[in-house]
Amino acid sequence: MKAKVIVAFLLTALMLLSSCGTADGPGKTSDTAAPQNGGTDSMTDFTTQETEPVSVEVEVPADATNLPAFTVSPAAEKLSAPGGEALPEMTAGAAEGAPMISELSEMTFPDETLAAAGHNLEKAGVIIWTEGSLRAVIPLRSDNSKLEVTIPSEMTRSTTLVWPYNDSGVGAPVRINAPDVYWADPGALYSGVSGQEIRFFGSGFKIEGRTPSVAAVYENGEAEELEVLDADEYQIRAKLKSPVSGGSVTFFCHNGTGGKYGWSEPFTVG
Repeated sequence: MKAKVIVAFLLTALMLLSSCGTADGPGKTSDTAAPQNGGTDSMTDFTTQETEPVSVEVEVPADATNLPAFTVSPAAEKLSAPGGEALPEMTAGAAEGAPMISELSEMTFPDETLAAAGHNLEKAGVIIWTEGSLRAVIPLRSDNSKLEVTIPSEMTRSTTLVWPYNDSGVGAPVRINAPDVYWADPGALYSGVSGQEIRFFGSGFKIEGRTPSVAAVYENGEAEELEVLDADEYQIRAKLKSPVSGGSVTFFCHNGTGGKYGWSEPFTVG
């Protein structure tokens, strides 16, 4: 009797296993389950969707041989400055009907996304210059008043110029990653005292592998390069070589890239 019960139990178990397969979980078997969505399972689909979108590089427009110029302070025009490799010719004006950028995110480097606001940006592309390279890129997304664009990963960490363009032509450039002085300490300089130190606070003062500099332009028009004591991305400390003869002094900071386009806006002390 016991033998018959055991045999019946084993037969029942075998029948159940053959009808269900080898279970991996509720409602799933691992022997003949077919992948869905065209031949890849759900885990593979999920993984491929993790890739971040990037902007698309295109040919630089033919009219980029002479781009609209970026305005530099007349005092900075007289100062020598490092960097500026492969800067394009820039003497043209902005084309009528070209897009315009009025605001943009700060300190954006290669493989990062630049956000810009302006006008007529829908279907616009951008031309980007960094040290040694000029590229044209189609944004990730855009509408009439804003766009987002990825700076190509092969470009250089440096002061960067950006021109928007469309079928009407190229618009005026904007600049990022250049030094931007917010304030300075001390707030006054002392006549007849040599070796005074001054510290500037802001952004973009130092880029890895480059040597920052500070220049002083005096009221009589003379200029000198200061001794830089230390610097990081957000501050730079320098020392005047000559005593101040009186009045104010205008300073310019540079992070070692951009040539004459890498000088900060003038900052006057005294």
